Amino acid sequence: IIVFCYVHGIIISIENPANSWLWAALVALALEHSALAAKALNQLQRILFHACCHGSTRRKSTAWLSTPGVFEGLSATCQNDHPHEPWGVRWQPGAWVFDTSVEAQYPHLLAQRATACIASFLVGKGLTVQKPLRLYDKSTAVQGKQSKKHRPLIPEYHHVVTLGSNDPAPKY
Repeated sequence: IIVFCYVHGIIISIENPANSWLWAALVALALEHSALAAKALNQLQRILFHACCHGSTRRKSTAWLSTPGVFEGLSATCQNDHPHEPWGVRWQPGAWVFDTSVEAQYPHLLAQRATACIASFLVGKGLTVQKPLRLYDKSTAVQGKQSKKHRPLIPEYHHVVTLGSNDPAPKY
């Protein structure tokens, strides 16, 4: 998958705990696969951050391997200026719950920031990023109803010309 994305210019994103064996396994797999796989893996940028800097309640060191320039804004080191919940195991009715499983999902703030990083990267590449229309907005468009959510069918202006006071009027 990494080679395919690398060859086709698709953003690559791999996130895992910083001390995970996944990172060593990726290197071994890339070297075993091909020179192109090793090159693709070598081209990726590793961003390190503590999850508590992005809304988590625990100080979990996280690594994000990605296409260079995409997630640079996430790099952060905890300054220990806020409290952290301890790691452990708790009994909840019917089962033991490891705190690591609670930390498996992204905190809302991290998800927002990661999304903003991707959107910013795409805009920097000259692509437009628009929020998809809701089903309700699509259904009103089918009914021929115009709303502010939709771009106008006919633009208000074809183009704008700025003229100085001494410039002749344009001829159309």
